[in-house]
Amino acid sequence: MTDDHTREGTAQEKAEARALFGNDWQRIEAVIGRAPALLNSRDSGTRRYIRLVEIATEFSEIVAPYAACRGKGCSHCCKQAVNITEREALRIGNYLGRAPARVAQETDPLVLAANLDADVARYTGQACPMLATDGSCSVYPVRPLACVLSHSLEETPEPCNLETGRHWVKKLNTMTVTSVSVVMDITRPIGDIREFFP
Repeated sequence: MTDDHTREGTAQEKAEARALFGNDWQRIEAVIGRAPALLNSRDSGTRRYIRLVEIATEFSEIVAPYAACRGKGCSHCCKQAVNITEREALRIGNYLGRAPARVAQETDPLVLAANLDADVARYTGQACPMLATDGSCSVYPVRPLACVLSHSLEETPEPCNLETGRHWVKKLNTMTVTSVSVVMDITRPIGDIREFFP
């Protein structure tokens, strides 16, 4: 487990995860391990994206019984920055029946990384535009991969609360799946969901 999803967990963190998940740990590793193969697939970009969503959904279903976020209405994570690809924005827009706003495409990886970091600073604490008044996600069937993969392994949801919590929580490293998504769509715009749906 790690409180920093941008790095691999330490040996101790992996041992803790194995202990927590028991037999499900091997399933989690196997599911996440399928993502990189999509980069070499000859399938269309759309088909590879669908397969990546299936991988993320399978991961989420395995992790859900262990997560603090149980039940409809816990929306602490919906006040974080959520970087999405243009492909995800188009999928959400299709579901909503409206086109997403255009977001500038950044081709320099260093500038892109800096922009995404700036989005975290800019949007953390702001409610996602897809968050309904009852605390549910208005685009749940087509929510971004970042949301499908989001989870907390804390005892309660309270540490996730950006107003009172720690601003970081125990979670599994899902960078493999996230990285595959970004690499698959590196030639398309990437930005916060609030930029695509202001």
